[in-house]
Amino acid sequence: MKNITLQYGSSTHNMTVNDNTNIGQALADGTARVILGYGDNVHGLIGGVAQTNDTVIPSGSTVVIENRANSKAV
Repeated sequence: MKNITLQYGSSTHNMTVNDNTNIGQALADGTARVILGYGDNVHGLIGGVAQTNDTVIPSGSTVVIENRANSKAV
């Protein structure tokens, strides 16, 4: 188990997760969604660098959640 922090805007949420938890799993957490108020079209950054959903989150990290840019259908 390890501790991580999710940040969306000025709100933060501290979580204890399994050692192999990835960005996608953390972003899908229902409690975090309710507390922080983010939707489906988001991605996570660690150290200011965008991460893929399968990136395992290092212990003690802060994952900054940002809205994805909308793309227009062709």
